[in-house]
Amino acid sequence: MPEWLLTSHLILVVSFVAGLLTLFHLLRQRRSPQSALAWIGFAIVMPYVAVPLFLLLGWRKLERPPVIQSPVAGAPMEALLSSFGAPARRPGNRFELCTTGEQARGALIELIEGATKSIQVEIFILHLDVVGRDLLRRLKRKAAEGVSVQILLDGLGSFMTRPLALRPLRRSGVEVKFFHPLLAPRWWLRTNLRNHRKLVIADGRIVLSGGINLADEYLGVGKRNRQWTDLAFRAEGPIVADYQNLFAEDWSYAGRESRAVAFVPSSAPGDAELQLVPSGPDVAGDSLHSALLQAIYRARRRVWVATPYFLPSSEIVKALAVAARSGIDVTIVVPRTSDHRLADWARGPYLRELKGHGCKVEFFQAGMLHAKAVLIDDGLAMLGSANLDLRSLYLNFEVMLLIHDEKHVRIAEAWMRSLSPWTTELEPSVGRIRETFEGAVRLLSPLL
Repeated sequence: MPEWLLTSHLILVVSFVAGLLTLFHLLRQRRSPQSALAWIGFAIVMPYVAVPLFLLLGWRKLERPPVIQSPVAGAPMEALLSSFGAPARRPGNRFELCTTGEQARGALIELIEGATKSIQVEIFILHLDVVGRDLLRRLKRKAAEGVSVQILLDGLGSFMTRPLALRPLRRSGVEVKFFHPLLAPRWWLRTNLRNHRKLVIADGRIVLSGGINLADEYLGVGKRNRQWTDLAFRAEGPIVADYQNLFAEDWSYAGRESRAVAFVPSSAPGDAELQLVPSGPDVAGDSLHSALLQAIYRARRRVWVATPYFLPSSEIVKALAVAARSGIDVTIVVPRTSDHRLADWARGPYLRELKGHGCKVEFFQAGMLHAKAVLIDDGLAMLGSANLDLRSLYLNFEVMLLIHDEKHVRIAEAWMRSLSPWTTELEPSVGRIRETFEGAVRLLSPLL
C-alpha cells in the first residue's frame, strides 16, 4: 500500500474516532438543544476544525459529581435555589443602588479608602485607563499601609492588562491572580469558561457588586456620549458573608487559598432582604436559568427585563411568550446598538418573535446599556453580572443578587422607569435580506 494512502487512511480513522468521542462527550453534557445542534452541525461540516475547537471551547461544567441538595421548606424560589446549594435569604441588610457611573465610582473609592484590614476584588475587565490606573494606585497605597489586598482578574476579559504592568502592585504586597489565564496550558480545556463575576469587598463588611467593570466607560469617565448606562449596588449586613465565601472559593480555585477574613456585621443593619445566587461551571445544575424560569411562570403582573445582550434559551423565550399571552406586562429593554454587533444581529429574530406574542420590546437610545436587571411583580428583583444570553446562563461564572422586599424592589423599578424617555419601540418588521442574515447569525448564538 502506498505510504500516502496509508497516511490518509490513518488520518481518517483518527478523525473518525476523535469525532465519535467528541459526540459522546457532547451528548453527555447538560446543554441547550440549540448549543448541542450547533456543535454537531459544525462537526459535520468542518470536523477538522470543530473537534479541536470543542476540546478548547466545548466544556460546560467542572468535573465534579452533581450534588443536588434537598430543598428547604419555604417560598418556592428559596426552595428551588436551596436545591442548587445557593445561600438562603438574608434579612437585615443595608442596600444602596448606584444608577450612574459617577455614583458607582464614588462608592468604590469610598469603599477602598475606608478599608483598614482587607480589600478583595474579583472582576472580569480591568483596563489600564484613567479609572484603572487610579484604582490600582489606591490599592497599592492601601497595601503599603498594611491592608491585605487581593485581586482576581479574568484571564480573557483582562487579557490586555499585562502582568508586567501589575508588577509594582505585587512588590507593594498586593496579591494578583488571573482566572483561567489563556497562556497557561493547565487551563486550556476550560478556555471557554470565563469568570464574569464583579465584586469588591472591604473589611468583610461592605460589598460593591453589579454589572460594572473597572474601566472608564463603566465608571463615568471620558466623553458623555461614550459613557455606558450600568447598575451597581452597595450592601452591608449578613449578605456580605455570602459574597466573602464566594470570593474565597474562586480565589482558591484559581490557585491559592484565600486568607480568612472575619465577617463584621454592619453596625447599622437595614431592612433589605437579599439573597446571593452564584451560577456557572462551579454550580451543579443551572441555578440562574431555573430561577428565571420559575420567576417568569409565577409572575402575575409584570416581567421587566433590561439586558445588553438578548440571546435567551428556547425555554425562556417560551416562558416570556406565555406570560405575555396571559396578559402580563412583559417589557424587554436592550441597547439600540451594543458593543457586540454579532449579538445585535442574532437577537433580532428572538425580539420580533416575542413582540408578536405581545411583549413590549424597547431600544435604549442614549448609548450603551450594560445593566442587567429583571423585575417580577412587586416582590422580586434580580441584579448582578449575568446577561440574558446563553453564555451567561450556561457557561460563565456569574453572580446575581435577588431582592425579596417590596421597598427595595421599588428602587429598582424607579430606575427601570427612568429609562423610558430614552427608548423607542422595536420596528415590527425588517427587510428580507436583513431577516435572512439575522436568521443565519442566530444559528451561531449558542457559540457567541
